[in-house]
Amino acid sequence: MLIDQAVNSYSETINAFQEELISGVENEEDESVLEEILAVLALLNFGRLVYDEDDVAETMGLVAGIDTYMDFSDNLLDGLPYFGNPSEVQIQALRRIHRNAINGVTVNVAESIRSSVAQGIISNLDGDQIRDLVRNNIKTTVPRIDNMVATMLSNYGRAVVLTMTDGLPPGTLYSYIGPRDNKNRPVCRQFLDEQPLTKAQIRAIKPDALEAAGGANCRHFFIPEDVQV
Repeated sequence: MLIDQAVNSYSETINAFQEELISGVENEEDESVLEEILAVLALLNFGRLVYDEDDVAETMGLVAGIDTYMDFSDNLLDGLPYFGNPSEVQIQALRRIHRNAINGVTVNVAESIRSSVAQGIISNLDGDQIRDLVRNNIKTTVPRIDNMVATMLSNYGRAVVLTMTDGLPPGTLYSYIGPRDNKNRPVCRQFLDEQPLTKAQIRAIKPDALEAAGGANCRHFFIPEDVQV
């Protein structure tokens, strides 16, 4: 599944970034070198580097990884049915918002890893201890990254579809597209059972369902009944 591929690719980027930082310190015993590394870590501005979107050496692969994630995002849109009359401005605005969102997540993760590695250097931890520290700190600062990234990508696709529905009559009926299996939330089973529904009926059941479907990491989306998927 394309969303799973995007999440796996992004996770590999974060893991590679983490290992690049840790590998530079785990076998280093010279205190003066470690102090230099600590000084460099303190000066790195991951916010500026990531939001500049320039794949330079200092980003340690983060920008390239985000670019790949956005490629998956574009491929997701290519697989969606196209209908209505969304403007290029609307589509590009949604793409920019989506890029800024993944940039923000990446900066938060990078800062957590940087802080953990610096803390490990100061505490004279070995490589594995620093890895444990990184994992524990990320769980606190950016919990369930994979689910967050998958949800962001799914919501992006739904936002584009919702934009395509702009201007359709209020009585337009919508089908709930996605699997019916034992992973379905109760609200998703309700939508699958009661479809097709109007926007008003959908929002009466779950106010944000058109934007977020069943919730975090949901695999469903609404689409006009007469649109071929």
